[in-house]
Amino acid sequence: MSQAILLRGGLIVDGSGAPGWTGDVLLQGDRIVAMGAQLPLGADGVTVHDCRGLVVAPGFIDVHTHDDAIVLHAPDMTPKVSQGITTVITGNCGISLTPYKVKQPQPPLNLLGQESFKFDSFAQYAQAVDATPAAVNVASLIGHTTLRFACLDDLTQPATANQIQQMCALLEQSLADGAMGLSSGLFYEQAMPAPMEEVLALARVAARHNGIYTTHLRDEMKAIIEALHEAGDTAFKAG
Repeated sequence: MSQAILLRGGLIVDGSGAPGWTGDVLLQGDRIVAMGAQLPLGADGVTVHDCRGLVVAPGFIDVHTHDDAIVLHAPDMTPKVSQGITTVITGNCGISLTPYKVKQPQPPLNLLGQESFKFDSFAQYAQAVDATPAAVNVASLIGHTTLRFACLDDLTQPATANQIQQMCALLEQSLADGAMGLSSGLFYEQAMPAPMEEVLALARVAARHNGIYTTHLRDEMKAIIEALHEAGDTAFKAG
């Protein structure tokens, strides 16, 4: 049986919104098996950590990261776990590591590293993450810009109907293999030529898989209201 750990006397903030309370938390392996005030130690071999003056809380979720490659290259993830972050969401701003394989990624994909795009499919990436494994949980979005690079020869133009179909097929397979949704980065030059209808077709695929849609808005300044409406309309029309 795995080692039992007792976190003694911390301020327990359980994430429910209820006020914090002082008590103990008993862990067995990767499970919380008991919480309460002055829990008995039980069997020998329980490791006790004095948490008086500390907060005991669920791990934080970093919902906007570009950690797609870092979870593979530096799986200890010290910058995140040292802040209490135990889950990262990757693939934001339309930029994801998959499904796209290329030796020299172009901007903005090179944000994720020059030698990182080694995976033809999300399934391959997921297998690599599982094989490492990282010290954090990893949940991944599929980037619209990455799909454009995979399916379009000319990113200065809107995708054709056939290219949209290709992107939808890649996204469909990625979601079936465990990706959690779609992201777009319409602010970036390589995605800006895409009209709302191009993104909407992909968002509808995400909706069918109960996925989410998140975006780096098309404009952050003068046309921000229009950009907000576009983002909202895309989500609502996609379902």
